[in-house]
Amino acid sequence: MVFSDLFFLYVFIPIFFICYNFFEKNKVLCIFSLIFYFFGEPKYILLLIFEIIINYYFAIKIEDTDNKKKKYLFLVLAIDLLILFIFKYLNFITRILFVGDFSKFRTRILLPLGISFYTFQAISYVVDVYRGEVKAQRSFKNLFLYISMFPQLIAGPIVRYSEIKNDIEDRYVTNSEFLYGIYRFVIGLGKKVIISNQLAVIVSSLLGGDLFIKSKCGLIIGIFIYMLQLYFDFSGYSDMAIGIGSAIGFKFNENFNYPFLSKSLTEFWRRWHISLGSFFRDYVYIPLGGNKKNQILNIIIVWFLTGIWHGADVNFLLWGVYLAVLILLEKYFILNILNGLNEIFSRIYFLIIIFFSFVLFYNAENYSISSYFMSLFGNTQFIDLYTKNILLNNIFLIVASIILSFPISSFIKKYVINKSTENEYIFLIVRVFIILFILIYSTILLVGNTSNPFLYFRF
Repeated sequence: MVFSDLFFLYVFIPIFFICYNFFEKNKVLCIFSLIFYFFGEPKYILLLIFEIIINYYFAIKIEDTDNKKKKYLFLVLAIDLLILFIFKYLNFITRILFVGDFSKFRTRILLPLGISFYTFQAISYVVDVYRGEVKAQRSFKNLFLYISMFPQLIAGPIVRYSEIKNDIEDRYVTNSEFLYGIYRFVIGLGKKVIISNQLAVIVSSLLGGDLFIKSKCGLIIGIFIYMLQLYFDFSGYSDMAIGIGSAIGFKFNENFNYPFLSKSLTEFWRRWHISLGSFFRDYVYIPLGGNKKNQILNIIIVWFLTGIWHGADVNFLLWGVYLAVLILLEKYFILNILNGLNEIFSRIYFLIIIFFSFVLFYNAENYSISSYFMSLFGNTQFIDLYTKNILLNNIFLIVASIILSFPISSFIKKYVINKSTENEYIFLIVRVFIILFILIYSTILLVGNTSNPFLYFRF
């Protein structure tokens, strides 16, 4: 089950809110989280429960003992990471070790939905208990709720236990918080269904099939549109998760902060998938020594892990290495130069660097990085009629997605609404109509669609 699904929108969520308001809230949330995960991954639901039990048990053992804290921590982290390795990386390692005869050794293990996200949440919890930053949760139901909560179970954001522990114990939702949650959810739905899903068709047309017959313009624009597709897909999911969280009394941190405003790769990764970046900073980079000890090695390790976190494939390894090298170059060389130049040079630099990073990141059937570059720098024509027609037929969608990837609503609020109270009332009325339009139009687009998975489900 996914958020962008008619059953979820018009059956699951209404029944959930009815039960949530009439019965014990945490129990209802736990039960519906199990149902939600069961619909998406029934055969791996026991794996999720097992991991919660393990982390629940060891967190209490860590808190209740003094001389074996580190032993228990290493043991539970080893179990968490071993589970992640088996289900996410074993096929990849097998493929490398048995190149010629991979089919004989290939495992039948498939990647469970959300395993990267809920494993990292479990890890952050037990580490924070070990550090003494939070108390171990003695209620299994409450810890189960934290790790399995359906709004952010499948694709984040990665929520720290310390951020919502008070909300787990006691929470109250005001009318404004509930309405904001609905608004935020519908905005995310529109990002996914109206924008990302339609951009996906363009990306498939420009980058799908034989790359050697594609024009250079189509290959370049295809990657830039893929960037927008991924942004609206993942930020849309985050908006929907934050929206549901707000509607039931949880305050999840933002996961995106208009990343295309960036002027460097370093800044981009402070704005994109913020919860993942902060996780690696607090649980890997700083414990390794951060800026004080072996900084270059620490940065390489973090970006190597960031790469393989996104997927068990060579392109993600290359992508992680690429990010590590560029961020190191920025830190010690490039940013010093850019700071002395006009801002336009920073923008151009960023577009070039981010373009090549997404060439490495893009991962689809029949796509290879080598084929892409051979075609891009080969004898293919600059632009063909096919590419022209695709761009002309979708120009409004492309331009609109570019504009909407920037903080337009903040601009309107700052320069229009704050000028007078009357403008504020007009804006509220317009917002209601926009939300209704997004909901109705998204519903129309979803009719007949059997599957609308979010791209980050594969990670």
